[in-house]
Amino acid sequence: MISPQGEKTMLSCRLEFECTNNTAEYEALVQGLYKAIGLKVQYLKVFGDSEIIVKQVRNAIHCLSSHLKHYQSLVQERTSHFSAFNISSIPRSQNSAADLPANVASKLLPSEDYSP
Repeated sequence: MISPQGEKTMLSCRLEFECTNNTAEYEALVQGLYKAIGLKVQYLKVFGDSEIIVKQVRNAIHCLSSHLKHYQSLVQERTSHFSAFNISSIPRSQNSAADLPANVASKLLPSEDYSP
């Protein structure tokens, strides 16, 4: 992500609950939107490798799961903070830089000291 001052910003988070791939994709999107809002970004273009999520955010397909509808609504509310927002789909093969850390992190076990 690039801030209004031109600075690159990385964001990482770890989900401490079991979830589907679609939930994880929505969580990543929501966390990125929160960060962009905090940085006062006005124009945001997002690239996602989950075609389903991209199409749901664009309202190109219906979201059947009530759980995912909540995420869809949250994303729509957050995107209203931007002057311009666009989300595009990219093939997973072109998103290996983002997938590698996510795949490594998904194999890690929570610390024994962790208490939710």
